[in-house]
Amino acid sequence: MKKLIIHGMLIDGCGNKPIEDSSIIIEDGKIAYVGEYRDEHVNGACEVIDASGKYIIPGLIESHGRLKDDYDLPNVLKGFLKCGVTTVAGLMGGSKCLEFKNSISIEKRSEYPDMLLGRVVSGTNCHIKDYSPLNSDGPWEVRRTVRDYAQEHIDFIKTTASGGFWKKDNEYLKKDYTREELFALADEAHAWNLPCSVHCHINPGLGNSIDAGIDQIHNGVYIDEKSCEKMAEKGTFYVPALRLTSEKTINAFPENSWKQKELIELNKTHRNAVMHARKTGARIMVGTNYSFPSAVFVPGEITLYEMTELQKCGYTPLEVIQAATLNSAAGYGIDHKTGSIEAGKNADLLILNKSPLEDIGVLSEPGVLHKIFKYGEEVK
Repeated sequence: MKKLIIHGMLIDGCGNKPIEDSSIIIEDGKIAYVGEYRDEHVNGACEVIDASGKYIIPGLIESHGRLKDDYDLPNVLKGFLKCGVTTVAGLMGGSKCLEFKNSISIEKRSEYPDMLLGRVVSGTNCHIKDYSPLNSDGPWEVRRTVRDYAQEHIDFIKTTASGGFWKKDNEYLKKDYTREELFALADEAHAWNLPCSVHCHINPGLGNSIDAGIDQIHNGVYIDEKSCEKMAEKGTFYVPALRLTSEKTINAFPENSWKQKELIELNKTHRNAVMHARKTGARIMVGTNYSFPSAVFVPGEITLYEMTELQKCGYTPLEVIQAATLNSAAGYGIDHKTGSIEAGKNADLLILNKSPLEDIGVLSEPGVLHKIFKYGEEVK
């Protein structure tokens, strides 16, 4: 049956001025109309949902998760959805994750968020070599591996252009993939209509990745203003995963003095990088590097926490909402079907009991999330 949501304040995810008294018509799981409320919208057979005094935003998108075949996948995904995350992009999943993803997509299963599943292309001794089933060294091996993954009908490619800082033997100054390898990866991925992302903290990896046309820079603790200017110019997205260096993560390692010391030192640097991005207009996506440490962060709540960290860096709540919705959809090339409340898109949206326009942190408050719709169906 057609649904009609009326009288809510609409925040469309595009950064537009909110519509104070709105109508949203939903038919066959998609948004058929969105705009100012008019009395004639109520005419005809439909289920009317009165959102008076409430706020409507698009479903959220988690842009950097980890979904493994040995996870309790149904419960992990339901954990995201109950927090308003209607799409999850994840790495590392094998055939089980791929089968589950396809069943959600084909059957339009509204009890789970949509899944985007990625694969890692990594070279010998690179930062995330453990997440790739084989080493791919040199431009032609990189191209072959991307083609192999494209045959699996996965959704994106991930690689690295610098080391990391998480493990004691990591070295963020270490250079991973070369300029030639990054250009080959981006060119081949795009030839198969696959977005590509790169883990990278520093130059020359940052500059090489941006020049190559990599779509997303992930983590980027040491991104400087010049690199952010270049990202803004090229349209490169930035997924900072601030929660990795957040106070909550720092406090998760009381018995690990070297880890705490490292994270404390990185906390300010990481947030300066995000402030550079805002100043230069580089587009931000919301992603968390879920799932570690799993004892501290749970699915869904981690995404909401990341949004509060962005606000602390100077982003307005309206900008944070856009980062977690339309920007995150655009970074994966799915903004034609989700990421904002616009006619023709999937009816993935949230109705809130409190305004998120002063403090995005209200999304984490108990009882604020009034209703969740996935493909136009209310999630119970």
